[in-house]
Amino acid sequence: MTKTYNYNHMKKNLVSWLVVLLFLLIIEDVSAQKIRTDSIFFTGAVMDQEELAPLPYSHFRVNDKRAGTTNSFGRFSFWVNSGDTIQYTYVGYHDVKIIVSDSLKQNAYLFGVFMAKDTIALQEVLILPRFGDFREAFINAKVNTPEYVRAKNNINSATYEALTKAPEKMDAKANTDMLVKHHVIMNEHHVMVPPDMMVGVSVARTLPEVQRMKRKRELKIPDNLITDKEITTLKQMYKYGVKKKE
Repeated sequence: MTKTYNYNHMKKNLVSWLVVLLFLLIIEDVSAQKIRTDSIFFTGAVMDQEELAPLPYSHFRVNDKRAGTTNSFGRFSFWVNSGDTIQYTYVGYHDVKIIVSDSLKQNAYLFGVFMAKDTIALQEVLILPRFGDFREAFINAKVNTPEYVRAKNNINSATYEALTKAPEKMDAKANTDMLVKHHVIMNEHHVMVPPDMMVGVSVARTLPEVQRMKRKRELKIPDNLITDKEITTLKQMYKYGVKKKE
C-alpha cells in the first residue's frame, strides 16, 4: 500500500514538473518570437566621407555579439532590432556607432555609413526607408540647403509630365532630381505579398511568425544587398543633406 502511494505521489509530482517546464518553454518561445517579429532589415554600404568611395571589408558588430564584414564593394545586409547598437570600424578611419531608433517602422531600410579620416564633424549615417515611404522621408527631411530645398519643392510640385518627360537639357541637378523621382516611383508599390505567400501556411503558426516568415522570404540577406541605383541615391542624398552645409 505504501509503495503504491509513493509511486502515485512521485508520478503526480513528475507530471506537475513537466507541466511547469512546458509552460516556461512556451513563455520563452513567445518572448523570442516577439523579438524576432520586431526585426528590421538593413542593407547598405560603407563609404569614405569625402570621396564617397566604398570601403571594402569594413568590420561591423551588433551589440558586441554578432560580427561581420562588408563585401569587396563595401556592401552589407543584416537584421537588427530596435535598440540594437551597431558599430563600424575601418583601419585609418574614425569608428561609427549608431543605436537603432524605435521610430523606424518600416521593414527594410537603406543604410549609408560615411566614415571620416579626420575630425571633420559631419553626419556619419544616413538611413532611408527602402520601400514605400521614401518620398515622405525625403520631403520631411530637416535640411535647409538651397539645393536640397529646390529638390524638395520639385517633388512637392511634381506633375505627371514632370515625372514622365525628361528635360531637354540634363545638367547634374536635373539628373539628381530625376533619380530621386524615379526612386520614389519605383518603390511606392514595391512591397506586396506575392501570391505564393498566401497559401501553404500551417494553421499552427501564429500571425507574428507568419509575418516574420514573409519578411524573411522577401528579404533574404544574400539576395537583397543594396543595389547600384540605391547606392547612387544614398550618395546624392548625402551630398544634398550633409556636405552642402559646409
